[in-house]
Amino acid sequence: MKYSSKDLAIIIPTKDRPKQIYRHLMSLVDQNCELGRVIVVDSGKNIEEIVLSFKDRLPVEYYKSQPGQVRQRNLGISMLNDTTNLVAWMDDDVTYYENSINHMIKFWNLIDSKTVGVGFNMIYQSKNNFNIFKLISNKLNRPGSIKKSGQLTPFSNLTNDIEVQYLSGGATVWKYDIIKKYKHDDNLLDLKWAACEDWIYSYPIGKKFKLMACASSKVQTEDEIRNNERPINYYIDRGKIRYSMRLYFVLTNSELSRILFFFSQLLFTIKLLAKLILYLDLKYLYEIFGTTKGILINLDVLFSIQHPNKLVKKLISKQKDQKD
Repeated sequence: MKYSSKDLAIIIPTKDRPKQIYRHLMSLVDQNCELGRVIVVDSGKNIEEIVLSFKDRLPVEYYKSQPGQVRQRNLGISMLNDTTNLVAWMDDDVTYYENSINHMIKFWNLIDSKTVGVGFNMIYQSKNNFNIFKLISNKLNRPGSIKKSGQLTPFSNLTNDIEVQYLSGGATVWKYDIIKKYKHDDNLLDLKWAACEDWIYSYPIGKKFKLMACASSKVQTEDEIRNNERPINYYIDRGKIRYSMRLYFVLTNSELSRILFFFSQLLFTIKLLAKLILYLDLKYLYEIFGTTKGILINLDVLFSIQHPNKLVKKLISKQKDQKD
């Protein structure tokens, strides 16, 4: 079938970030295309007035939800029906380059029917996101790939379209039929931060179907601390939870190696130390503390010989117990 921008529904989870939502919606207005639906799912302070102020320019809808990006996204999906053919999952801090949506729709009309998800080309300009370590990694590994250790090679600042093994949870367009059939992991609903949820969701789908990234469909995201949290708390929590959810990802995909994962995380911690020295930014020190904490509290899970399903339940239980 031939798609148009009216076939696209955009789901945007958000929490206490009115400036980002306003900027995101203004960026959508500037795309100069007719969208099917724009669904904002808010789990923070009410921003209905901001969202509905775009009613005359965008087909916006506003819903309230309990906190949790996966929970919010699920609510947005539940509002869809078969009149929608394509669904974009977008972070609230995304802004679109000129004609990004039109480029995405054009790409969907060129690719084969085996493709079920297409990622936007994330353009990073911050030194904290686009740096020498990622440059080296992208030279040595295929962008958008998953290693045996469960580590991914990012894809961003693309110059050509590529096939990938996973897709981002905050800048991707899926076929509606796929997200209707393949649900998010319910284990992630109550976590404080559903880190790596996009790998956990998209990688298994990528084993069965084709996933792509479109170079011409560009977006940008900001690099800042979320929800006004203190840097030390934010980055320590991020380090701990990110390690835990990467372990979860490895446990739920049997072809990945726990041993290689463990050593990759030690190497990751060394890279954080190198970044601390190079950039003199204390956030890397906090992330080292958080990652080390994640390693220590999950040692029994990592090296257990129990069935992976039991280990996943134990891992999630640990995260819920410590989320406050």
